[in-house]
This record gives sequence, C-alpha cells and structure tokens, in this order.
Amino acid sequence: MGKVFAELADLLRIYRRRDLRANGVLYLRGLLMPGVAGNCSSIAEAVGLDRPYRFHQLLEHACWEEDTARHVVRS
Repeated sequence: MGKVFAELADLLRIYRRRDLRANGVLYLRGLLMPGVAGNCSSIAEAVGLDRPYRFHQLLEHACWEEDTARHVVRS
C-alpha cells in the first residue's frame, strides 16, 4: 500500500503550493481509509485534524495546474 499511496500522492503535483499538496495528501489518505464517509468533516477527523477548513480550501479555492492535471488523468 505504501508504494501505491506514494504514486497517488505524486499525482498531486498539480497543486503549485507545497501546503496545498500536503493537504491533498491528507485528503487522499482520508479518502482511502475504510469506513470514512466522503465528506470533509469525517475525513478531517479520520486524519487527526480538528476542523475541515483545510479541505474546504483545497476543494473550493485552491489554484491548480489544469494542463498537468489533464496530462496525469490521460496517462
């Protein structure tokens, strides 16, 4: 699982800022946890965050590189 997760986390290079990539890795980790509902609050709780604001920022306001994302999805 470690290698697969590392490969998935590498896909988050679509985010320009390091803090957004780190939040993306946390979000991805939470999504992959068994028994966690797919909402920001439950994912934040599962990965040890007090509040889900980091994930709200990531999903609603973060800038990401569209061309890189398109390339990653296609490959």
